[in-house]
Amino acid sequence: MVPATIMDPQPQFSERHLDGMDQLETLLHFDLDPICYFQNLYETPTFLDVLTYGMAGGSTKVVREISPEWVETEETVEDHETWRLIRQSVHTPGGTLERYVKAEYETVWMKTDFIKKEEDIEPFHYAPLPRANCDAIKREAKRYQRKGISRGYVTNPWQDIITGIRDVNRLLLDCFDRPVWVKEIIHILLKRKLHWIESLPEGYVDLMEIGGGPSGTSLVSPQMYEEFIMEADRHTVEALKKKGILSVNHNCGKMMDVFELMVSTGVDAVETLTPSSHGGDCDDLDYIKNKWGERVCLMGGFDQKLIEFDSPYEIEKEVKHLIEHYGPGGGYILENTDHFFDAPVENVFAFAKAAREHGIYKS
Repeated sequence: MVPATIMDPQPQFSERHLDGMDQLETLLHFDLDPICYFQNLYETPTFLDVLTYGMAGGSTKVVREISPEWVETEETVEDHETWRLIRQSVHTPGGTLERYVKAEYETVWMKTDFIKKEEDIEPFHYAPLPRANCDAIKREAKRYQRKGISRGYVTNPWQDIITGIRDVNRLLLDCFDRPVWVKEIIHILLKRKLHWIESLPEGYVDLMEIGGGPSGTSLVSPQMYEEFIMEADRHTVEALKKKGILSVNHNCGKMMDVFELMVSTGVDAVETLTPSSHGGDCDDLDYIKNKWGERVCLMGGFDQKLIEFDSPYEIEKEVKHLIEHYGPGGGYILENTDHFFDAPVENVFAFAKAAREHGIYKS
């Protein structure tokens, strides 16, 4: 049977339709194969590790002393019905960093970046190294692993820079104007990630997501991927292998021109196989299956807009198409290519039903 799941079911969907079920409950409700994300991966996350937001409500100012040399503050400066503007600051002996983050119900993004000039990386050296939240991971894994697969994420430094540290347009210019400086930031962040991986408890994490959407060729060339992204991915995969953890390179953009480079880092799986209908370029399913299907597990391919906006008939048609081309010989997990926050419940049932009816391997 071809495994079928919803990648990272969003709490907004569950709150709207399923009385707030968590990921495991949601996937079992629809008779899908549970691949569940850990919710508490870091013991004490900093602004460098996750795009933390929403701690400050109203005019409340939150102060977090992560260490004597790394103190974070967070304060809501504008509070509207549908969104908030939050000021986040980091205070260190090497200087103060500040950015603004806009938070909505379904997403959050950086309005201004931490790094505005070259010397702004100096405070990064004072950040305490992260550690895994071993107790929470063990507790969640015991629940997930009885039913399916436990999954974490450790995004590439390139993704972290773009989503939380440096404006993407400035960063792309930096790669040409000051590439050594960009690599220094990458090195600082990679060191943190490898330290965090080393602290993970063994035997509790089945699968770890690496990479990120900004690694696709919608944004970078294959040459830039090789120079600024690939080496960090390789080190991350190697560290995960030492802990006995499988890895999946998550690229939710265009990826065909870097597919081989991604596979060559040693990852066990590649997702999301996004088709052109959703901004990707994975349209030649047979080519992908024949070229890389023996080397990595293929995950994804299903344009979630069908679940959001189309009919059960069109959903079944696409599920059958994907399984017919990606499924033969195994090594394929059917899943959506990106998140959705709302959709007709009957369409999710239709997705699961089609996967069960058409996902039986032929002997």
